[in-house]
Amino acid sequence: MSGADEIQQTKELLRDVGILDPEDTSAAAEAETSNNNAPAETTETAAVDEGTTETQPGAVATTDEQIKQDMMNVVGVAGTDTEIREKIASSSMSRGGADQAIRQKLASVTVLQSNKMGLATPVGAHPQPYTQENIPVTDQSTGDANNDAAPAVPPPPGMPGVGLPALDRNQQQHVPTGAFYIPGPRYNELAVPTMDNIVEDEEAANGTIPVPPRANIPQTTTRNMDTSGLAVANPVISGQFDLQVAEEAGDDIQAFQERNQDRTAVKRKKQQTTYGLIGFIILIAIIAFAVAFSKDWTNDESSPSTTPSPTPSPTTPPILSTEQYVLSLLPDYTVRTIDQDVKMQTPQYRAYEWILQDIEKNDKMEDFRITQRYALATLYFATGGVIRFANDTTSSGWSKDANWLDHSVHECNWWNKEDIGGDKVSITKFFGFVDSELVNVTFGPCGIYDTVTEAVTEKRGFRREVYENLWLWENELLGTVPPELFLLTSLRSLSLFANELHGPLPTIIAQLQQLELLQLQSNKLTSTLPSEIGLMGSLTDVFVFSNPISGTIPTEIGMLSNLAVFQQDNSEMTGTIPSEFGLLTNLVITILGSRLTGTVPTEFGLMQKLRQLDTKGNPLTGPIPSEFALMPDIREFYMFGCQFSGTIATELGLMSLVTDFQFSSSRFTGTIPTEIGLMVAMERMYLRNNTLHGTLPSELGLLTNMTLVTLSGNSFTGSIISEFGLYTSLTYIWLHNNELTATIPTEIANLHSITNMRFYNNRLSGSLPTELGLLNTTNILRAQNNSFTGTIPFELGLLEAMTELNVADNELSGSIPEELGFLATNGSLQLLNTSGNFLSGTVPEELCEIDPEYPGAVFDCQNQSSGLCGCDCACP
Repeated sequence: MSGADEIQQTKELLRDVGILDPEDTSAAAEAETSNNNAPAETTETAAVDEGTTETQPGAVATTDEQIKQDMMNVVGVAGTDTEIREKIASSSMSRGGADQAIRQKLASVTVLQSNKMGLATPVGAHPQPYTQENIPVTDQSTGDANNDAAPAVPPPPGMPGVGLPALDRNQQQHVPTGAFYIPGPRYNELAVPTMDNIVEDEEAANGTIPVPPRANIPQTTTRNMDTSGLAVANPVISGQFDLQVAEEAGDDIQAFQERNQDRTAVKRKKQQTTYGLIGFIILIAIIAFAVAFSKDWTNDESSPSTTPSPTPSPTTPPILSTEQYVLSLLPDYTVRTIDQDVKMQTPQYRAYEWILQDIEKNDKMEDFRITQRYALATLYFATGGVIRFANDTTSSGWSKDANWLDHSVHECNWWNKEDIGGDKVSITKFFGFVDSELVNVTFGPCGIYDTVTEAVTEKRGFRREVYENLWLWENELLGTVPPELFLLTSLRSLSLFANELHGPLPTIIAQLQQLELLQLQSNKLTSTLPSEIGLMGSLTDVFVFSNPISGTIPTEIGMLSNLAVFQQDNSEMTGTIPSEFGLLTNLVITILGSRLTGTVPTEFGLMQKLRQLDTKGNPLTGPIPSEFALMPDIREFYMFGCQFSGTIATELGLMSLVTDFQFSSSRFTGTIPTEIGLMVAMERMYLRNNTLHGTLPSELGLLTNMTLVTLSGNSFTGSIISEFGLYTSLTYIWLHNNELTATIPTEIANLHSITNMRFYNNRLSGSLPTELGLLNTTNILRAQNNSFTGTIPFELGLLEAMTELNVADNELSGSIPEELGFLATNGSLQLLNTSGNFLSGTVPEELCEIDPEYPGAVFDCQNQSSGLCGCDCACP
């Protein structure tokens, strides 16, 4: 092989290991030409500039001989080109390891040039002192270093004490040897110096040629390469390398990498949280899907199979048995009762057995109908609908129960009353009808129907098939009210009065949020009125009277803002009247009693719609609140039988719409205020059995609508006012048991509607007015125990409706008129008492025929001074 061929192979080898630039064809050609003309042993370089210069240590070779000399320095041997190549080829290191070692050695030469040019050290090439301790000991058999430290690179020729650590073989960021990053707008690419550039820089550093200005640095060959792992080069004014700047640049890169890692970790954590949330939502959706289908049930009631059922697919919802499905529709308290019923005799269990059979025969019922039928069946069993005898025979305990528990009949067609309390007019008004709409209308549990078209009316929003009215009053229901009844949450009216229901009223009644009418009166319900009733906001009418309910009226009653009627009299309830009644601004009628104590709350004056206030029979005390005058719509006061005190408030005269003023037996004192004459709508006045006194005010004559006046049992004095003659519609006038004087005014003849007149036990005098004979509607005339004189007017015989005539204990004289016998003939007269007078003569024979079962005829028999004969009295 010729010398030229050997040199060419050496160059190719150097190009393979990255020593020569494979693209530098011009330099290679020039080097090849120079090599052919130069002697083989030449080791000196030709002068670049004027004159010949000796080769400087560390200078980069440009001729073949210089390349050979550098090669010898790198591999550490001398000899011919062939020997050098053989040394390289025979190295025990792998080709990758040889390349790496050679590159590291050549990098030291590059660093030297960089230091002199003021450029940054390539990444991974940090100069360190070259000492004996860090010289690697290489295993000759493997060519690998036998210590853990990275092998140090020997210093290049001419640079003793300076070496480079070897690059990590596993280093991810590989930077080509001799690549630098030059900052600035003109140097933002990787600059790969050519051999000529390095020679010029070396000579400039040695003072051989002047250093050109920074702007005149020769343009280097550039490549578009990844520069993220390179340190930033800083311009150097002096010729020395600023190691601290390079290290700070490296620290910046490390800090950037750490921040980047932190951001990556945060991003990864957010992604994990997001994925976790999405997974949780998917899980909830799966569970909801399973629950939605879990209510599918079968009608299979056979005994459980001993063979395990196949595992359903993940998309198949669990299948419940009929028993399980029914129990899932029932409340916990019912399920517990069923589970604990060992004898299987409770109404809940019997209804449970029935509904299972019902489902078997009606397999397409909706859930609400299963619950609806179960609730009605429980009521039926709990209140004696079926009575089971000792011999296992049964009988119906209700008066009527047509179609009840018939599997083939819809529950809306089970027997039910057609009205509430027998008052069809009242119920039609309750449901919002007017009289013109009463034609062809019948009422049912699931609505109001037209008997002609058989269509359910849309009045009040009734819906077919939904149980809304349960009317079983006076039907001999016997037992307790089961809590399952209140599963009928669509009920609008519940009428169970006049039965034999007993026990407490379940607090769970509050479930009936749509209930408007509650009628439980005239039963035997005990315990208390539950405070939960205050949660039933739709209630308008509550009737719980005539029950032995005890306790107090719950203050929660004030929460029933729609309440219009509340009646709880004739019960065992005690305590005071809650002031919360003042919150019931829609209350129209309230009947309270009969053991309530305390005073009447002044808050009653806030009830703007109240028309009837009934507290009769309660031992209430204190005066009547003057705030009553603030109730603009009040019509009826039934407050007799209480223990009020004080006078009748004059402010009551402002209640011009009052028709009933009943304060009898209420311990009122004082006089009747004249302002009472302003109550022009008054029809009935009850002031008897008080301690009132004084004369009767003539202003009473202004109450021309009066039909009944009871002023008896007081201490009134003076005469009977003639203004009573203006009461043309008066039927009752009770003035007895007072201290009235004078005579009966003749104006009384104008009372054409009078039926009952009571003047007894006064101090009246004078004769009985003959005008009394004109009052042909009169059936009772009681005038005994006065001081009447004169005769008995025969005109009284014209009162064909007369049933009772009592003029005893007066000062009457004369005989009994024969006309009175006519009253006995027609059978109307039942009592005639003329005793205690000065009568004489013969008793008309007809009067002796008065039925003895009645009081009959009572008169004084003849004696020495006076008397009557006839009937049971012997005549002389």
